[in-house]
Amino acid sequence: RLAARLAALGLNVVDAEYFFDLLLFVVGGSSDMVSVEDFVEGCMRMRGPASGVDLHNLDKHMRLVFKTLARYQKETNKTLATFVGVLASAPAAPEPE
Repeated sequence: RLAARLAALGLNVVDAEYFFDLLLFVVGGSSDMVSVEDFVEGCMRMRGPASGVDLHNLDKHMRLVFKTLARYQKETNKTLATFVGVLASAPAAPEPE
């Protein structure tokens, strides 16, 4: 019944759980509850098919995220290597008696 009402609004909901998870993400919800206002806003934002421009925009943002993660990984690996080098060159701690 809800799926039919959502379809009338231009929302094709096949998997209700996935839809509500996506809805929570779209509206930035921090709980498992969706307010009426957030529900309406989320439905309006997700209405209609994705256009080629939408998909390219998503691709652009995902590539930016991956580049950022790769840069952080490279910096973290460099810092870790420096830390390991410092530890390796430190004098050994005396054995407890």
